[in-house]
Amino acid sequence: MSFNSFPFVILFLPLVVVGYRLVLLKISLRTARGVLLVASFTFYGFHRWTHLPILLGSILLNFGVARRIAKLEGRARLRWLWTGILVNLAILSTFKYAGVLGGLLGRASGSTLALPDWGFPLGISFFTLQQVAYLVDVYENLLTPQRLTIHALFVSFFPYVTAGPISRGKQMIPQLELGGLERDRALDVAQGLAMFATGLFKKVVFAECFRTIVDKGMADPFALSSVEAWVCSLAYSMQIYFDFSGYSDMALGAALMLGFDIPRNFDAPYRSRSIIEFWQRWHISLSQFITTYLYTPIIRLFRRATTRTAAVATMTSMLIAGVWHGSSWNFVIFGGLHGAGLVANQYWKKKSKRRLPAIAAWALTLAWVNIAFIFFRLPDLHSALHVSRMLIPFANPFRGAGVFLSASAQTGMLQIVDITRRPALWTVGIPALIAAPLAVLGPTSHWWFDNFRPTIARAAVVAALLLIAFLFMNSANATDFIYFRF
Repeated sequence: MSFNSFPFVILFLPLVVVGYRLVLLKISLRTARGVLLVASFTFYGFHRWTHLPILLGSILLNFGVARRIAKLEGRARLRWLWTGILVNLAILSTFKYAGVLGGLLGRASGSTLALPDWGFPLGISFFTLQQVAYLVDVYENLLTPQRLTIHALFVSFFPYVTAGPISRGKQMIPQLELGGLERDRALDVAQGLAMFATGLFKKVVFAECFRTIVDKGMADPFALSSVEAWVCSLAYSMQIYFDFSGYSDMALGAALMLGFDIPRNFDAPYRSRSIIEFWQRWHISLSQFITTYLYTPIIRLFRRATTRTAAVATMTSMLIAGVWHGSSWNFVIFGGLHGAGLVANQYWKKKSKRRLPAIAAWALTLAWVNIAFIFFRLPDLHSALHVSRMLIPFANPFRGAGVFLSASAQTGMLQIVDITRRPALWTVGIPALIAAPLAVLGPTSHWWFDNFRPTIARAAVVAALLLIAFLFMNSANATDFIYFRF
């Protein structure tokens, strides 16, 4: 059950919001938390019920370790902290990298090492990192473990359990103890619905129109010409933008309808004029985790912080972040490219007295991000390197098989074959032409949400977004969000 499916939008979310609000108002806070906990486990188990014990086991393990840390003193606390962190990483690595490790061991031994296919538990990367941060916060006396039900709800809360944001206990647990924010409930529901509708529209209209272009082009990446490589790679950059932005808005909206304020995870990253700014706007909670729990500890290993040690810490952190996404060399290169971009930014800020013109800084940043996303999208290193090379038109930029673009050798005129034909014109071409400028120039979702007040006109806009989204939705073939893979 995904956020962009009819069962979630029409049944699950309305029932949970109404049920939780009524139980909270008429019965008790404790019972309402129980309703929300059952709903969260149901949502998680609906995807694949056999993975629910993994989530439950992770919750029990980390709650037990946290209570142990809280009771101890001195070096014993540190030993339990590291035990908890290493066990969490071992569990995550088992599901993410066991297949790759088994293949390497098999080739080394000259035999076939068959490992069981456990599948990949939904959201394990996110709820594992969230609990690692929780253990560190308990160790640093920022949190005190209390009731298991609170911890279980903190980890499994359905608006963010599948793909983040990675929430900190000191922000969420006080809200869960109180049953939500003490604010205007009607306004929260109205704002939350506006957020959710906007995110759903971004996913099923904008992200899906770019996915159509990308899937057609990336089906045979070696047939792409230079022009096609640019169109296809930029289309993927737009697809993942609206896919992740849509998910982030829907998560925020679902939580707010229940009365909870979860961290904002996305803030118009394609406006960035540096890679540093990009990571301050893209997957904000992951960036904060990397800074707090990777970059800062690595810096502390050195005797003093210098430009060189900062570069080492940055590259190491981003390579780890790349590996966190998956066990492919493509993800390592993705992390390395962003690490190199961050190092270059750091060096430029410290050593150079000149600033690039704003438009040049923006274009360079977007181009670098676009190249990195090629490695993020394609399944193997060979095809990713080929598409990256094709971005530079060494000879005829239109040379190639013409996967979704065709060119006339005499006139050099491009004809976008699929997009100009109905119904693709309405489902792909027009949405793409509207969406691309909005990603760079349009108002951010947060501006719309923060200034949202219920009026007839705004209610009509929200209703229109939902109606159009419903027309584009195909629940029988709903595509998952890209970050569900991690």
